[in-house]
Amino acid sequence: MRRAAMTPGHASRWVASALLGLVITSGCNVVRMTERHLEHRYDRAQLDAKRLTKDGVTLAYQDGGAVSQATPVLLLHGFGASAIWQWPDQVEALAKTRRVIVPDLLWFGASSSDTRDFSLDAQVHAMQLLLDELELPAVDVVGVSYGGLVAHELALVEPERVRKMAFVDSPGRAFSLDEYRALCDRFEVDSAAEFLIPTDEDGVQVLLDLAYQRPPKVPAWAKRQILTGLYGDRPQEKAALVDALVDNIDDLTSRPLPAPRPTLVLWGQNDPVFPLAAGQRLAKMLDAELVVLPDARHAPNMEHPKAFNQALIGFLDRDPS
Repeated sequence: MRRAAMTPGHASRWVASALLGLVITSGCNVVRMTERHLEHRYDRAQLDAKRLTKDGVTLAYQDGGAVSQATPVLLLHGFGASAIWQWPDQVEALAKTRRVIVPDLLWFGASSSDTRDFSLDAQVHAMQLLLDELELPAVDVVGVSYGGLVAHELALVEPERVRKMAFVDSPGRAFSLDEYRALCDRFEVDSAAEFLIPTDEDGVQVLLDLAYQRPPKVPAWAKRQILTGLYGDRPQEKAALVDALVDNIDDLTSRPLPAPRPTLVLWGQNDPVFPLAAGQRLAKMLDAELVVLPDARHAPNMEHPKAFNQALIGFLDRDPS
């Protein structure tokens, strides 16, 4: 295992774009304005918005990028807004040389399931349906937070299909029920759903504070728009995802580890959700390379995209032999 430190890069451009929107007028819809900007960025990276409906599952996803011999990359988002909000800087960088697939996980964005199964296994099944639909025999999988947990289980059930893995502030098997209870104690809540799914302006600020070392200053009117535009959809289903994860945490931690493969663990040094110690344990458990991003919290891919992309692309491009 190798531990490296990267110098933080510039702030995420989508945050800067959102802040530009804030100064125009308090009457503007900053969420929709920023979303249009993100859609243009994905368009410029040659990704197309698509939808898959199969076996009672509806998946919204972006797909495209460069036509090359490089292994395609599957980007799995965490809790928060839909996938388009969480990966723009990575999509722009990766799509220059690879095909990139960016799905909304079940109950985020336009993705859902008729079965109302909120387990990680249901998320994994949805990703298998997507990879089958796209006829992809191999992918590199990158998952942040909750998306990293999905990536971990996908690698377990698709050992030949997942070539490389990258976990971003996502503890996988290196997280116990006791640590979950400690997490709730830190945020003074009974369930992580209470801060992951905000219900008021203060809750929006909590999310900004846990994601960013230096969170952007957002006025109250914009927080109200963010609350409605990004977090008003399916709060009960998202809470059920958290409940299912906690209810099955002992089962998850008792499952075997995925077969060894090149693995990267990327972590914000000051993550208040999953402290760095969890990332260090995960890296040791998986014999993975560990890259710690200083001056970063729970969303280093958005907070320091330049340093994050340098580490991620260097890992993905490296000869696995």
